[in-house]
Amino acid sequence: MSLVFVTTELDPITPGGAGTLVAALAERLAAAGEEVVVLLVGVPDAPAALGDVRVVAVEAPEGFEARSAAAAEAVARLPEVGRVEFQDFEGLGFTALVERERLGLGDVPITVRFHGPGHLLLEAAEIVPTGELARAGIMEAESLRMADAVVVPSRGLADLVATRYGVERHRILEGPPIVPELHGTVGPRGPTPEIVAYGRLAEAKGSGDLLAAAVPLLRSRPELRLRFVGYDGWSIAEDRPMREVLAERVPPDLADRVSFEPSPGRDRLAAALSGAWVAVVPSRFESFCIAAHEVRRLGLPLVVPDLPAFEPYFDEATGAVRYDGSVAGLTGILEALFADPERLDRLASAPPPSVGDPLTPYRALPSVRPPEARSALAVAATGRLESFEDDVYTSRPLRRVAAGLLRLLPDPVARLAVRVVPRPLKERFRSVADWRVEAARRELERRRRRVRERIAAGEFPELAAPATTVVIPCFDQGATLEEAILSVFEQTDPSFEIVVVDDGSTDPETRSILERLDWPRTRVLRQDNRGLPAARNAGVAAARGRYVVPLDADDALEPDFLATLRSALEAAPDAAYAHCNGRYFGAFEAYWITRPYNPYQLLVSNSVLGCVLLRRAAWEAVGGYDETMRHGNEDWELWLRLLEAGWGQVKVDAPLFRYRQSGRSMSVETLGRFETARLGLVERLPRLYGRARELKREWYPWVSVIVLPDEVDAVWAQTVDDAELVVVGTAAGEVVGRCRDRGWGLRTASDLSGAVGAAAGKFVVEWGALEAPGPAALAELAAALEADPEAATAGEGAPAMWRRWVLLDPEAPARRHRPVPGVRARGSRLGRGMRPTAGWSVPPSLPEPELRVIRQPPEVEGRLPPWIAEAVSGTDDPGPPRSPRP
Repeated sequence: MSLVFVTTELDPITPGGAGTLVAALAERLAAAGEEVVVLLVGVPDAPAALGDVRVVAVEAPEGFEARSAAAAEAVARLPEVGRVEFQDFEGLGFTALVERERLGLGDVPITVRFHGPGHLLLEAAEIVPTGELARAGIMEAESLRMADAVVVPSRGLADLVATRYGVERHRILEGPPIVPELHGTVGPRGPTPEIVAYGRLAEAKGSGDLLAAAVPLLRSRPELRLRFVGYDGWSIAEDRPMREVLAERVPPDLADRVSFEPSPGRDRLAAALSGAWVAVVPSRFESFCIAAHEVRRLGLPLVVPDLPAFEPYFDEATGAVRYDGSVAGLTGILEALFADPERLDRLASAPPPSVGDPLTPYRALPSVRPPEARSALAVAATGRLESFEDDVYTSRPLRRVAAGLLRLLPDPVARLAVRVVPRPLKERFRSVADWRVEAARRELERRRRRVRERIAAGEFPELAAPATTVVIPCFDQGATLEEAILSVFEQTDPSFEIVVVDDGSTDPETRSILERLDWPRTRVLRQDNRGLPAARNAGVAAARGRYVVPLDADDALEPDFLATLRSALEAAPDAAYAHCNGRYFGAFEAYWITRPYNPYQLLVSNSVLGCVLLRRAAWEAVGGYDETMRHGNEDWELWLRLLEAGWGQVKVDAPLFRYRQSGRSMSVETLGRFETARLGLVERLPRLYGRARELKREWYPWVSVIVLPDEVDAVWAQTVDDAELVVVGTAAGEVVGRCRDRGWGLRTASDLSGAVGAAAGKFVVEWGALEAPGPAALAELAAALEADPEAATAGEGAPAMWRRWVLLDPEAPARRHRPVPGVRARGSRLGRGMRPTAGWSVPPSLPEPELRVIRQPPEVEGRLPPWIAEAVSGTDDPGPPRSPRP
């Protein structure tokens, strides 16, 4: 398996600090025995190799998004990829992270190396990006958020990445760059004072700041000289070489004492810097700065600004002085050093900083984000990029004009409008006046008119005791609130009321909409901003219905939601709530099919949509939503407390909830914080998670062994520690005791098909079909299937063990056979789709069959996850023996 670096720079083919780092890392990792591949994007004539490192040239079209897409496709074409690391700048990894499932990279760790993203460099240069540069900045930031890990060069940058981008601390890996070997030292100071600035010229590098700080010193010290040594950069502000910009800023009377010299190369660097009194690296932003470390290794005193990149490495103990980052602060520090030669001597003789092992981040693979988090982060990322196009990339006046033109046209003509105009105008017109947007607006207007007509006809009299109260919290969501309310009035169940909870909205438009709400059966409660859980609790507390529906203000209900879920809940008196599948709308359209409800799996990840029909008595019994959970997952936590309290649930296998995807919704952000949330739930619910092994044994053992009564004795020799027996027939009394002693579950069935239906394991084996299995046979088969999610079966030759999903769903995506030497089967009667089961497959009668279907896999990891096992270690009691359950 190969480690793949994806970059636009690679020393010596292309210049740049990132290219130097990638080349050094690739060379050292290859020397350590790693198979390393570098994808060099945008350099079509690159050599096929650099030493032992394979180089693949990737042709890239113009534009950051096109380059990102080309890089993603190039990674997907590589065989046996074990890990991918993208550069951060230009958002090169954006497409691969957003589309990793489609590209086959779902299980491949993808990291981003923090070299110094362009949007931070522009910010440091006080430049506000627009157009393509602004879009690239969004792609850079979102790539950092989506990555399985971000590699940073120092502790200070780890803090920045965590606080600015919200990256979890355990997904930030510290790994400093490789500082090149240098030879020699700069020798003693020259007879006259000299400041040297070593590094590339650029606004973000602070080149102009140093010049401004040095001018007063040059005037007060006629013998002082200032030298800029390094590559010329490009001034983004003035769109020309930075050297030209700086040269024009040098006062004419000082021009003979300020010089600009090209980079001498590392072999001649010591000689080029000899005689200097002090070196300055005045950067406004840095991620590491190899130049600063090189200066110290050559023995020069160093002055750097107080930046996170410098904080762990540079202080007076390592030969450097930090200043506050201002021009005046730099002038003052330099003046103080020139006045104190002994201090300069101490700085010059101090040892350079130690940077640690640069290969540390590569000694183990980072864990891949769970599918829920990957999906949510990708939706959020694309939503932010699209919202930039909506809000900035297209001018508002042009968009208003185009939208107005469409509104003047009848439907058939409007559909054609964007097709018949000349191509250049057509592309521009489409970008600001998408017919789909206009069609959605017209449909909403038609719905509004129909409901208003029904209200006028007296169809919605006030109800003293409605069956259901729909609670709609609203915080600055006025733009979508009316659509949510309309969806309630369109219900086929007429027994409802609505409680809108204004959670301290500050948006003037939302406040105005709330003031003007005049819908019947609709009350508005107002409170200071206390968060979504508190707003929901306030609405439920004011409800008159015996059932409540928590509906977010940017979502909606399908017309049969209330009638269908109320009928299901009334038929299940022990259930706290009824729930269903969903339909995404907004940023993209798709069905969302949640997995079959499983109490154990609910501990691992949420499978219940936040919009349910909830029995108000159940809400009261457990104390409602936890109001401290303001940042999401309050619904998951409530489902878990209801489970702990002994309540059941009922699922309707139909898409009755409309879930808006904007990339900015709270639900999307919540899923993006999935890993942090689940650890918080373990802390909040220790008793429930303390029963994790008990619930797993009951609801999701690793292996279900289908066995005849006279075959049971042979099974006890198996070493597998997480299994259940499904006895076809009657289980003898001693079997109950043996299962209890082993910590195994026990079920019974009347025939093979019934046994498959009764089995709860992730994997299923028909014991009688195995040929002389060794003691570890079941464990080996299960481990093989666990390691290969695309495998339906495992065994030597014929299938010996099956994935239960495949037995219950003929369309299950797992297809291939995983060879396991030494474990053979003959005459097994198990087969794909032998017992089709509702909930395990896509419902056959979806209203829009052409719409994309996204499924939540009905499987989770088969072993107890470490984050649960560590939290509950030693707390689980197997409990009393369980009687066989049919």
